[in-house]
Amino acid sequence: MSIKSNIKRQKKKEDFNKKKRSFLEKAKKDGVSEKLLDRADKIENTGKISFKKKPFKEKASQIIIEFAEPLLELTKNDDEIRAVIEFAVVAWNIAILPANIRDKEYKYALNLFKYNSQQITELDKLIKRKELLFNQYNFLIQDYEIDFTIEGELNLSVMVAIKED
Repeated sequence: MSIKSNIKRQKKKEDFNKKKRSFLEKAKKDGVSEKLLDRADKIENTGKISFKKKPFKEKASQIIIEFAEPLLELTKNDDEIRAVIEFAVVAWNIAILPANIRDKEYKYALNLFKYNSQQITELDKLIKRKELLFNQYNFLIQDYEIDFTIEGELNLSVMVAIKED
């Protein structure tokens, strides 16, 4: 390998690490949890993801909370809030899939989570809600963390993969 190609490769690596540090600093400032950032860093080091600027200005966590709002309004405690967010993530990720694999993944989720008829109805409603009201957001939820502030407020951190068309 030539010295020139080694220098180019080193420059690319330095540029990537600079972007990554900037991304992580901003994420920490925005309140993304350390645990979620550590998991993202481990995945990134496998070469399976790369850090990029998201193509929308809203926080993905706020979008998911808004998406789950109809069910969140019915919750009475932290455990129910966690269950609703987990349920909403499943619905969101199914809804973002291309039509040719969506049905298979939908059936897989039904089998995996053993949803009852009421839950299936709610899942279908959320999938339709994603298509109708949140269709402009083209991301898959890769990981998330649910915490609560001392005051009991929901604190959701979300790691997304931007679906490229």
